[in-house]
Amino acid sequence: MKPNLFVIACTLTAVLSGCASTNPPELSNKEKATLVLDNLGSTDQTSLKYISDKTYIQHNQGAASGKQGLLEFLKQFPATPKSDHSNIVRAFEDGNYVVLHSNLADANAVVFDIFRFKNGLIVEHWDNFQDKTSPNPSGHTQTDGSTKITDLDKTAENKALVKKMVEDVLRSGNINNISKYVDGEKYIQHNPWFGDGVTALKKGFAAMAAQGTTIHYDKIHAVLGEGNFVLVVSGGDVNGTPTSFYDLFRVENGYVAEHWDSLQNIPPKEQRMNDNGQFNFPASAMKLH
Repeated sequence: MKPNLFVIACTLTAVLSGCASTNPPELSNKEKATLVLDNLGSTDQTSLKYISDKTYIQHNQGAASGKQGLLEFLKQFPATPKSDHSNIVRAFEDGNYVVLHSNLADANAVVFDIFRFKNGLIVEHWDNFQDKTSPNPSGHTQTDGSTKITDLDKTAENKALVKKMVEDVLRSGNINNISKYVDGEKYIQHNPWFGDGVTALKKGFAAMAAQGTTIHYDKIHAVLGEGNFVLVVSGGDVNGTPTSFYDLFRVENGYVAEHWDSLQNIPPKEQRMNDNGQFNFPASAMKLH
């Protein structure tokens, strides 16, 4: 049998000549979501290929649904060759969901984005904006602090803990029970109006009540987490105004050790650009395991 000289040549020179080429590895959903968000608002739209052309559902009430709705929404903002649209600080995955926590440069805001993937493409999106403020009484900004994902084996346990705390303390109003869940005076707070520690938290809630400020958490719509980070999405109201609450918690040694959040008014129906609702998450967004 004659030797295949081409195969031999390729084998001998593969490393140098690139004869034996391989396809680049598939990006993770987290990497795809990061590319999409990093390039929104720029002239580079190549990453938009990771958004489904046919089944993209938009929950941002300022944009029409579908991929074309997103493209039309982006036209109102000036495009730049290299976008500084977002500065992603935290990113984590939970099943087919990706959560990104960012500074939004062109809007001077902080934002949480949630992307749902199917077959490697983004098919659904939710977000929540809040204007940037000065550092809080303890000197923390709305996005600084811990970023490292740890304790992957405790994801389900941490999601259950945080969900229980939000239901007990924020939804049911049992503020004094906060000490059961929070790491005492070590608790780090990034909310603009509260300082660190459980004592400051309780005083802050009392001061708000004394001023007549009312905050109601009516329903939890999503609990998403990876390791020590858990995001809870809730609906409710602030002083009667319908509000979307995004609360991100870092859990350490069985207690909530750090907290970031974002509050956004939900526009009245006549101002909404789509009928998908601010929430309407699939049931999978509430699974703890």
